[in-house]
Parts: sequence; C-alpha cells; structure tokens
Amino acid sequence: IEFQRSGGWYESKLVWPMVALTFLSFVAFWIKPEFGERFVFGITAILAMLTHDIVASGMMPICEERTYLSYLSIMCQAFAQFALVESSIVLWVYHQEVDTWQKALIPKPLREKVFMTPLPTL
Repeated sequence: IEFQRSGGWYESKLVWPMVALTFLSFVAFWIKPEFGERFVFGITAILAMLTHDIVASGMMPICEERTYLSYLSIMCQAFAQFALVESSIVLWVYHQEVDTWQKALIPKPLREKVFMTPLPTL
C-alpha cells in the first residue's frame, strides 16, 4: 500500500483562501477615505490571515524545513500589512487640516526647532 498527500485538498483548503484574503486586503484602496471602515477592513483582513495560519498549522506536518505554505503565508501577511500601512498614511494625510505639505508632514515642535521660526499661520 502506498499513500500520497492530496495536493488538491491542500490547495483548496489552505492556499486559495490565503490568496483570496490577500486580494481582499487590497479592496481597502477603493474605499473612500471619509469612511472609517477603510482602516478597520485592513485590520480585519490581517486578523483573518492570522486565524487562517493558526488553523492551517494544525493541518501541516511538523518539520524543520519551511514549507511552501509558510512562505506563502509570510508573503500574504506582508502584502496585507503594506495595504494597512498605506491606508493609514492615506487616512492621516486626508484628515490633515493645514494649508501646506510642510505643515502636514513635519510635526510642529520639529518644524520650530529645525527652521528656528514658526511658520506663519493664516
């Protein structure tokens, strides 16, 4: 008797859901910044990936070598975290109420120390 692992089962239960969650994490790019759900959506996608990793770890063999699924998981997490960081930056810039980029990007105490004079306020 010879046994083989079913590759199709691993693909359908472990690989494709992780890939789908990664693509879903990029949906936040199309959510308008005035909605608060953009950031929450990104965090939810990352938490769903972590939950998937926990469940998948019980289905994978324990070994010293990294498996294809562990590399896939690392890359998917990296893409989802990139999407969350991008959303954070977009939301921060969107909600700034200043008239110049210098005021928006450099904190006020640092601006005053570096430039020695505060910028004029309007």
